[in-house]
Amino acid sequence: MQVARTMGISEDFEIYDIDAIQDDGIRIQYQTLRKRFRSLAKQIESIYKLDDKHIEFHFTVDGTFNASVEMTDDKYRIQMSNAVPVLLMILFDKLLSDNQSLPWVSSEGTGEVVYDIPFSIKTSDLRQRQDWIIETNKIRAFASYTLADIATSFMFLHELGHVLGGHLKDLEARNEVAFHVEFNMRETSQGQHTWLHQLREYQADSVGAYLVTHIIEELIEDVSVNERTGAVFGPAEVAAENTIALAVMALYGLFAYVKGQERKLKRTSSHPDPLVRAVYTRDLIYQIMQSHHAFDIELSQDMLQARFDEMNTVLVALELVDPTSVTDDGIEAATSLATKLDELQKTRGDQAARFAFIDWG
Repeated sequence: MQVARTMGISEDFEIYDIDAIQDDGIRIQYQTLRKRFRSLAKQIESIYKLDDKHIEFHFTVDGTFNASVEMTDDKYRIQMSNAVPVLLMILFDKLLSDNQSLPWVSSEGTGEVVYDIPFSIKTSDLRQRQDWIIETNKIRAFASYTLADIATSFMFLHELGHVLGGHLKDLEARNEVAFHVEFNMRETSQGQHTWLHQLREYQADSVGAYLVTHIIEELIEDVSVNERTGAVFGPAEVAAENTIALAVMALYGLFAYVKGQERKLKRTSSHPDPLVRAVYTRDLIYQIMQSHHAFDIELSQDMLQARFDEMNTVLVALELVDPTSVTDDGIEAATSLATKLDELQKTRGDQAARFAFIDWG
Protein backbone atom coordinates (compact mmCIF):
# COMPACT_ATOMS: atom_id res chain seq x y z
CA MET A 1 0.00 0.00 0.00
CA GLN A 2 1.37 3.41 -0.94
CA VAL A 3 1.47 6.12 1.69
CA ALA A 4 2.40 9.77 1.63
CA ARG A 5 4.52 11.17 4.41
CA THR A 6 3.62 14.59 5.77
CA MET A 7 5.23 16.63 8.51
CA GLY A 8 3.01 17.29 11.50
CA ILE A 9 3.79 19.45 14.52
CA SER A 10 4.65 16.52 16.74
CA GLU A 11 6.12 14.03 14.29
CA ASP A 12 5.91 12.57 10.79
CA PHE A 13 2.73 10.71 9.96
CA GLU A 14 1.72 8.59 7.00
CA ILE A 15 -1.46 9.30 5.07
CA TYR A 16 -3.50 6.12 4.69
CA ASP A 17 -4.14 5.23 1.06
CA ILE A 18 -7.87 4.43 1.21
CA ASP A 19 -8.13 3.69 -2.50
CA ALA A 20 -5.71 0.80 -2.08
CA ILE A 21 -8.02 -1.06 0.34
CA GLN A 22 -8.90 -4.31 -1.41
CA ASP A 23 -12.18 -5.12 0.35
CA ASP A 24 -14.88 -3.22 -1.55
CA GLY A 25 -17.18 -2.71 1.44
CA ILE A 26 -14.49 -1.41 3.78
CA ARG A 27 -12.99 0.81 1.05
CA ILE A 28 -16.39 2.39 0.37
CA GLN A 29 -16.91 2.91 4.11
CA TYR A 30 -13.63 4.84 4.42
CA GLN A 31 -14.28 6.82 1.24
CA THR A 32 -17.75 7.78 2.48
CA LEU A 33 -16.40 8.93 5.85
CA ARG A 34 -13.57 10.93 4.27
CA LYS A 35 -15.96 12.61 1.84
CA ARG A 36 -18.39 13.47 4.65
CA PHE A 37 -15.69 14.86 6.93
CA ARG A 38 -14.08 16.97 4.22
CA SER A 39 -17.47 18.29 3.06
CA LEU A 40 -18.39 19.28 6.60
CA ALA A 41 -14.98 20.92 7.04
CA LYS A 42 -15.66 23.07 3.96
CA GLN A 43 -19.02 24.11 5.40
CA ILE A 44 -17.40 25.06 8.71
CA GLU A 45 -14.72 27.10 6.90
CA SER A 46 -17.41 28.93 4.92
CA ILE A 47 -19.53 29.77 7.97
CA TYR A 48 -16.87 30.64 10.55
CA LYS A 49 -13.95 31.75 8.31
CA LEU A 50 -11.44 30.45 10.90
CA ASP A 51 -9.01 33.35 10.37
CA ASP A 52 -8.75 32.31 6.72
CA LYS A 53 -7.33 28.91 7.63
CA HIS A 54 -8.67 25.81 5.95
CA ILE A 55 -9.31 22.41 7.52
CA GLU A 56 -7.40 19.41 6.23
CA PHE A 57 -8.46 15.86 7.09
CA HIS A 58 -6.57 12.59 6.72
CA PHE A 59 -6.80 9.03 7.87
CA THR A 60 -3.30 8.14 9.00
CA VAL A 61 -1.19 5.09 9.70
CA ASP A 62 0.06 5.59 13.25
CA GLY A 63 -0.40 2.28 15.07
CA THR A 64 -2.82 3.55 17.71
CA PHE A 65 -6.56 4.11 18.08
CA ASN A 66 -6.38 7.87 18.16
CA ALA A 67 -7.27 11.25 16.71
CA SER A 68 -5.63 14.65 16.87
CA VAL A 69 -5.85 18.21 15.63
CA GLU A 70 -3.11 20.77 15.08
CA MET A 71 -2.93 24.37 13.92
CA THR A 72 -0.30 25.64 11.49
CA ASP A 73 0.14 29.02 9.83
CA ASP A 74 -2.43 28.28 7.13
CA LYS A 75 -4.52 25.33 8.24
CA TYR A 76 -6.05 23.10 10.87
CA ARG A 77 -5.06 19.50 10.30
CA ILE A 78 -7.30 16.78 11.73
CA GLN A 79 -5.89 13.27 11.76
CA MET A 80 -7.62 10.02 12.61
CA SER A 81 -5.99 6.61 12.85
CA ASN A 82 -7.00 4.26 10.04
CA ALA A 83 -7.81 1.73 12.77
CA VAL A 84 -10.74 3.71 14.14
CA PRO A 85 -13.61 2.96 11.70
CA VAL A 86 -13.02 -0.75 11.29
CA LEU A 87 -12.31 -1.44 14.96
CA LEU A 88 -15.47 0.38 16.02
CA MET A 89 -17.44 -1.60 13.46
CA ILE A 90 -16.05 -4.84 14.87
CA LEU A 91 -16.79 -3.74 18.44
CA PHE A 92 -20.43 -3.03 17.62
CA ASP A 93 -20.64 -6.27 15.62
CA LYS A 94 -19.53 -8.06 18.78
CA LEU A 95 -22.13 -6.24 20.84
CA LEU A 96 -24.91 -6.92 18.34
CA SER A 97 -23.96 -10.57 17.93
CA ASP A 98 -25.64 -11.01 21.34
CA ASN A 99 -29.33 -11.36 20.54
CA GLN A 100 -30.21 -9.78 23.88
CA SER A 101 -28.87 -6.49 22.54
CA LEU A 102 -31.49 -4.59 20.50
CA PRO A 103 -33.90 -7.53 20.96
CA TRP A 104 -36.45 -6.17 18.44
CA VAL A 105 -33.91 -6.46 15.62
CA SER A 106 -34.34 -9.84 13.98
CA SER A 107 -31.74 -12.49 14.68
CA GLU A 108 -33.19 -14.79 12.03
CA GLY A 109 -30.50 -16.09 9.75
CA THR A 110 -27.71 -15.59 12.27
CA GLY A 111 -24.66 -17.09 10.64
CA GLU A 112 -25.29 -15.42 7.28
CA VAL A 113 -22.39 -13.15 8.14
CA VAL A 114 -19.49 -14.86 9.89
CA TYR A 115 -15.93 -13.75 10.29
CA ASP A 116 -12.99 -14.60 12.50
CA ILE A 117 -10.82 -11.56 12.98
CA PRO A 118 -8.01 -10.54 15.32
CA PHE A 119 -9.38 -7.54 17.24
CA SER A 120 -7.45 -5.28 19.56
CA ILE A 121 -9.16 -4.01 22.67
CA LYS A 122 -5.94 -2.32 23.78
CA THR A 123 -6.18 1.02 22.08
CA SER A 124 -2.58 1.98 22.79
CA ASP A 125 -1.07 -1.11 21.16
CA LEU A 126 -3.00 -2.54 18.24
CA ARG A 127 -0.49 -5.37 17.97
CA GLN A 128 -1.95 -6.96 21.12
CA ARG A 129 -5.02 -8.73 19.79
CA GLN A 130 -7.39 -11.55 20.51
CA ASP A 131 -9.35 -13.56 17.95
CA TRP A 132 -13.08 -12.87 17.90
CA ILE A 133 -15.46 -15.09 15.99
CA ILE A 134 -18.50 -13.02 15.12
CA GLU A 135 -21.71 -14.55 13.79
CA THR A 136 -24.49 -12.20 12.81
CA ASN A 137 -27.03 -11.56 10.07
CA LYS A 138 -27.43 -8.81 7.51
CA ILE A 139 -29.80 -6.57 9.48
CA ARG A 140 -27.70 -6.76 12.65
CA ALA A 141 -24.56 -6.13 10.61
CA PHE A 142 -26.28 -3.02 9.23
CA ALA A 143 -27.16 -1.92 12.78
CA SER A 144 -23.59 -2.31 14.00
CA TYR A 145 -22.24 -0.55 10.91
CA THR A 146 -24.54 2.43 11.51
CA LEU A 147 -23.70 2.67 15.23
CA ALA A 148 -20.00 2.53 14.38
CA ASP A 149 -20.55 5.26 11.78
CA ILE A 150 -22.11 7.50 14.46
CA ALA A 151 -19.22 6.86 16.86
CA THR A 152 -16.53 7.43 14.21
CA SER A 153 -18.23 10.62 13.06
CA PHE A 154 -18.34 11.88 16.64
CA MET A 155 -14.57 11.48 16.92
CA PHE A 156 -14.14 13.79 13.93
CA LEU A 157 -16.79 16.22 15.19
CA HIS A 158 -15.05 16.35 18.56
CA GLU A 159 -11.85 17.45 16.82
CA LEU A 160 -13.84 20.13 15.01
CA GLY A 161 -15.04 21.17 18.45
CA HIS A 162 -11.47 21.90 19.49
CA VAL A 163 -11.09 24.08 16.39
CA LEU A 164 -14.36 25.98 16.85
CA GLY A 165 -13.73 26.32 20.57
CA GLY A 166 -10.51 28.20 19.80
CA HIS A 167 -8.53 25.71 21.87
CA LEU A 168 -5.57 25.56 19.47
CA LYS A 169 -5.34 29.35 19.39
CA ASP A 170 -5.51 29.36 23.18
CA LEU A 171 -2.64 26.87 23.42
CA GLU A 172 -0.55 29.06 21.13
CA ALA A 173 -1.37 32.15 23.22
CA ARG A 174 -0.12 30.27 26.28
CA ASN A 175 3.16 29.55 24.47
CA GLU A 176 2.27 25.88 24.14
CA VAL A 177 2.31 23.77 20.99
CA ALA A 178 -0.95 24.23 19.07
CA PHE A 179 -1.54 20.51 18.95
CA HIS A 180 -4.12 18.36 20.72
CA VAL A 181 -4.12 14.59 20.79
CA GLU A 182 -7.15 12.79 22.14
CA PHE A 183 -5.56 9.88 23.91
CA ASN A 184 -2.17 10.30 25.49
CA MET A 185 -0.34 7.01 25.25
CA ARG A 186 2.32 8.06 27.74
CA GLU A 187 1.88 7.43 31.42
CA THR A 188 0.52 10.52 33.12
CA SER A 189 0.55 11.46 36.77
CA GLN A 190 -2.74 11.56 38.62
CA GLY A 191 -4.22 15.03 38.84
CA GLN A 192 -2.24 16.46 35.94
CA HIS A 193 -5.39 17.34 34.03
CA THR A 194 -6.85 20.57 35.33
CA TRP A 195 -10.28 22.13 35.11
CA LEU A 196 -9.04 23.85 31.94
CA HIS A 197 -8.34 20.54 30.21
CA GLN A 198 -11.69 19.16 31.36
CA LEU A 199 -13.54 22.19 30.03
CA ARG A 200 -11.84 21.94 26.65
CA GLU A 201 -13.01 18.34 26.38
CA TYR A 202 -16.51 19.26 27.57
CA GLN A 203 -16.70 22.04 24.98
CA ALA A 204 -15.43 19.80 22.18
CA ASP A 205 -17.99 17.19 23.18
CA SER A 206 -20.69 19.87 23.17
CA VAL A 207 -19.87 20.79 19.57
CA GLY A 208 -19.74 17.10 18.68
CA ALA A 209 -23.16 16.56 20.29
CA TYR A 210 -24.66 19.47 18.37
CA LEU A 211 -23.29 18.30 15.03
CA VAL A 212 -24.10 14.62 15.55
CA THR A 213 -27.78 15.55 15.88
CA HIS A 214 -27.73 16.11 12.10
CA ILE A 215 -26.94 12.41 11.64
CA ILE A 216 -29.73 11.55 14.10
CA GLU A 217 -32.15 13.72 12.12
CA GLU A 218 -31.24 11.96 8.87
CA LEU A 219 -31.83 8.55 10.43
CA ILE A 220 -35.21 9.60 11.84
CA GLU A 221 -36.30 10.80 8.41
CA ASP A 222 -34.98 7.64 6.77
CA VAL A 223 -37.06 5.36 9.02
CA SER A 224 -40.25 6.12 7.07
CA VAL A 225 -38.71 5.48 3.62
CA ASN A 226 -36.08 2.80 4.19
CA GLU A 227 -37.22 -0.60 5.43
CA ARG A 228 -33.80 -1.54 6.75
CA THR A 229 -33.42 1.70 8.73
CA GLY A 230 -36.95 1.28 10.05
CA ALA A 231 -36.17 -2.23 11.27
CA VAL A 232 -33.39 -0.89 13.51
CA PHE A 233 -34.36 2.69 14.40
CA GLY A 234 -38.14 2.45 14.08
CA PRO A 235 -41.01 1.98 14.17
CA ALA A 236 -41.93 5.39 12.81
CA GLU A 237 -44.10 6.41 15.78
CA VAL A 238 -41.11 6.16 18.16
CA ALA A 239 -38.31 6.80 15.67
CA ALA A 240 -37.07 9.95 17.42
CA GLU A 241 -37.05 8.35 20.86
CA ASN A 242 -35.35 5.17 19.66
CA THR A 243 -32.80 6.82 17.38
CA ILE A 244 -31.66 9.27 20.05
CA ALA A 245 -31.28 6.43 22.56
CA LEU A 246 -29.26 4.34 20.11
CA ALA A 247 -27.02 7.26 19.16
CA VAL A 248 -26.19 8.03 22.78
CA MET A 249 -25.51 4.33 23.37
CA ALA A 250 -23.11 4.36 20.42
CA LEU A 251 -21.22 7.30 21.90
CA TYR A 252 -21.04 5.61 25.28
CA GLY A 253 -19.57 2.54 23.58
CA LEU A 254 -16.91 4.75 21.99
CA PHE A 255 -16.10 6.49 25.28
CA ALA A 256 -15.91 3.19 27.16
CA TYR A 257 -13.77 1.43 24.57
CA VAL A 258 -11.05 4.04 24.63
CA LYS A 259 -11.06 5.11 28.27
CA GLY A 260 -11.44 1.58 29.60
CA GLN A 261 -8.13 0.46 28.21
CA GLU A 262 -6.37 3.66 29.20
CA ARG A 263 -7.49 3.08 32.77
CA LYS A 264 -6.25 -0.49 32.73
CA LEU A 265 -2.87 0.60 31.39
CA LYS A 266 -2.63 3.44 33.95
CA ARG A 267 -2.46 5.99 31.16
CA THR A 268 -4.81 8.90 30.95
CA SER A 269 -6.40 11.41 28.67
CA SER A 270 -7.99 14.67 29.72
CA HIS A 271 -11.44 13.22 29.01
CA PRO A 272 -13.91 12.79 31.85
CA ASP A 273 -15.06 9.28 32.72
CA PRO A 274 -17.07 7.58 29.92
CA LEU A 275 -20.29 7.55 31.93
CA VAL A 276 -19.87 11.24 32.79
CA ARG A 277 -19.38 12.05 29.11
CA ALA A 278 -22.40 9.93 28.22
CA VAL A 279 -24.56 11.76 30.78
CA TYR A 280 -23.80 15.29 29.66
CA THR A 281 -23.72 14.34 25.97
CA ARG A 282 -27.13 12.72 26.41
CA ASP A 283 -28.50 15.87 28.05
CA LEU A 284 -27.10 18.09 25.30
CA ILE A 285 -28.55 15.90 22.55
CA TYR A 286 -31.96 15.83 24.22
CA GLN A 287 -31.89 19.61 24.58
CA ILE A 288 -30.96 20.15 20.94
CA MET A 289 -33.42 17.58 19.59
CA GLN A 290 -36.31 19.03 21.61
CA SER A 291 -35.95 22.23 19.59
CA HIS A 292 -36.59 20.24 16.39
CA HIS A 293 -38.90 17.40 17.37
CA ALA A 294 -41.85 16.80 19.65
CA PHE A 295 -40.97 13.49 21.28
CA ASP A 296 -41.48 11.65 24.55
CA ILE A 297 -38.27 12.25 26.47
CA GLU A 298 -39.24 9.88 29.27
CA LEU A 299 -39.82 7.06 26.78
CA SER A 300 -36.47 7.78 25.14
CA GLN A 301 -34.75 7.71 28.53
CA ASP A 302 -36.37 4.34 29.28
CA MET A 303 -35.13 3.04 25.94
CA LEU A 304 -31.68 4.41 26.64
CA GLN A 305 -31.53 2.74 30.05
CA ALA A 306 -32.35 -0.60 28.44
CA ARG A 307 -29.64 -0.07 25.81
CA PHE A 308 -27.12 0.92 28.50
CA ASP A 309 -27.90 -2.25 30.42
CA GLU A 310 -27.37 -4.38 27.32
CA MET A 311 -24.14 -2.66 26.39
CA ASN A 312 -22.72 -2.70 29.90
CA THR A 313 -23.20 -6.46 30.07
CA VAL A 314 -20.83 -6.81 27.12
CA LEU A 315 -18.44 -4.02 28.11
CA VAL A 316 -18.01 -5.43 31.63
CA ALA A 317 -17.38 -8.90 30.19
CA LEU A 318 -14.65 -7.40 27.98
CA GLU A 319 -13.21 -5.53 31.00
CA LEU A 320 -13.72 -2.25 29.21
CA VAL A 321 -15.92 -0.89 32.02
CA ASP A 322 -15.41 -1.11 35.77
CA PRO A 323 -18.47 -2.96 37.15
CA THR A 324 -18.63 -0.56 40.11
CA SER A 325 -19.12 2.40 37.76
CA VAL A 326 -22.43 1.06 36.42
CA THR A 327 -24.13 0.51 39.78
CA ASP A 328 -26.77 2.95 41.02
CA ASP A 329 -24.09 4.67 43.12
CA GLY A 330 -21.74 4.86 40.14
CA ILE A 331 -24.42 6.36 37.92
CA GLU A 332 -25.36 8.86 40.62
CA ALA A 333 -21.71 9.88 40.96
CA ALA A 334 -21.39 10.29 37.18
CA THR A 335 -24.51 12.43 37.07
CA SER A 336 -23.14 14.61 39.86
CA LEU A 337 -19.83 15.08 38.04
CA ALA A 338 -21.63 15.91 34.81
CA THR A 339 -23.64 18.56 36.64
CA LYS A 340 -20.44 20.05 38.05
CA LEU A 341 -18.98 20.28 34.54
CA ASP A 342 -22.16 21.98 33.35
CA GLU A 343 -21.77 24.54 36.12
CA LEU A 344 -18.07 24.95 35.43
CA GLN A 345 -18.88 25.73 31.81
CA LYS A 346 -21.31 28.43 32.93
CA THR A 347 -18.88 30.05 35.35
CA ARG A 348 -15.48 29.56 33.68
CA GLY A 349 -16.22 28.42 30.14
CA ASP A 350 -15.07 31.71 28.62
CA GLN A 351 -11.61 31.18 30.10
CA ALA A 352 -11.26 27.88 28.24
CA ALA A 353 -12.52 29.35 24.98
CA ARG A 354 -11.08 32.85 24.85
CA PHE A 355 -10.62 32.56 21.08
CA ALA A 356 -13.79 30.62 20.23
CA PHE A 357 -15.32 31.04 16.79
CA ILE A 358 -18.76 30.21 18.19
CA ASP A 359 -21.07 31.61 20.83
CA TRP A 360 -21.51 29.18 23.72
CA GLY A 361 -24.88 30.72 24.59
